[in-house]
Amino acid sequence: MKFPRAPAGTFIVLAAVGWIGTAIGFWLDTRHTFFSYLAAYVWLMALAFGALAFLAMVHAMNATWPVVVRRLAEGIAASLPLFALLFVPIFVGIGSLYPWQTPEQFGDPHLRELVIHRRAYYNVPFYVVRWVVIFATWTVFAWLFWKWSVRQEKEPGEALHMRLCHAGTAALIPLGLTATVAAHDWLMSLTPTWYSTIYGFYFMAGSVLGGVALTTLIAVFVQGRGGFPVLRPSHLHALGRVLLAFVSFWGYIAFFQFMLIWIANRPAEGAWFVHREMGAWRSFSRGFVAGHFVVPFVCLLSFRLKRSGPLMALLAVWILVFRYIDAYWLVMPAYLPGILPWSWIDAATLLALGGTTGAFGIWLLHRHPLVPAGDPALARALEYESR
Repeated sequence: MKFPRAPAGTFIVLAAVGWIGTAIGFWLDTRHTFFSYLAAYVWLMALAFGALAFLAMVHAMNATWPVVVRRLAEGIAASLPLFALLFVPIFVGIGSLYPWQTPEQFGDPHLRELVIHRRAYYNVPFYVVRWVVIFATWTVFAWLFWKWSVRQEKEPGEALHMRLCHAGTAALIPLGLTATVAAHDWLMSLTPTWYSTIYGFYFMAGSVLGGVALTTLIAVFVQGRGGFPVLRPSHLHALGRVLLAFVSFWGYIAFFQFMLIWIANRPAEGAWFVHREMGAWRSFSRGFVAGHFVVPFVCLLSFRLKRSGPLMALLAVWILVFRYIDAYWLVMPAYLPGILPWSWIDAATLLALGGTTGAFGIWLLHRHPLVPAGDPALARALEYESR
């Protein structure tokens, strides 16, 4: 069983169209294109990181049922080195994206002094150092999970299985720390006068939710093409339970981040939410909360829905769409606080990055069987029954 190669051509065409549109966007409206690129990048990168975090968790728990869908998550996570390359335009646009580069633009003397005070952390050399550490950490663990899983095809048995379990346990803390730094550097520093102590958890909860949703969608897609007969309703039900857990966790973190800042009632902290309550962003924010939390939470309470391939695929698409809306909501108000700036430029950056990473992911998954046949837990995973 291998991933079908046919969709790769479609992704390549989409990528070509998207990159042409993105280049035109940089020529016509450079600053808007940088922000659009960052939103699309964060969305897709978070999916890959979420798949990596999911792998670390299931390996650390020595869970059995995820063995069936593990190779799909490994393929998604293995695309992280590509995201290191795709970060180059963000480096180029640091001056346009991040106000900490030019603290003199802040008219309020207190805010200007606050940004200057934080320059010990928010400066380009240290930013680059942190970027290197983040991607080195993610790449090493993604590579180990992929390498040892693939080696099981030639070296079946407990040895590599236990290596994966130990690597998953070792990865949890470094992944948590680096994801927190990434969320602060790439997203929270768009508003350098604001901070949240649980912003990293918000980012990680949404990332794992998106990574598992993408894994689910790919599994149902391949099964529908006759290439993944090992996927059973019990495995879909288990994936649905994971999605429900992280929808709930994301909602919990999002609510308490808002509630604690609202209770504190400090202007410097509340400004971030105020920007997302101005003008068109007010309705956008309310629709976003309903679509990202209420709808999937209610749907995932259904036992029957979680065991239906078509319904789980539809819900996975819904979640992935709202994961992009979340990235857009985090990024774009820093560009235009009172105006919803969606345009063809946003669509172009989505096509460019989505097409590129999609084609790369298909190439990775097509190289090896979709099921790790040498894993000693596979037989138990195939017999898994959820109730």
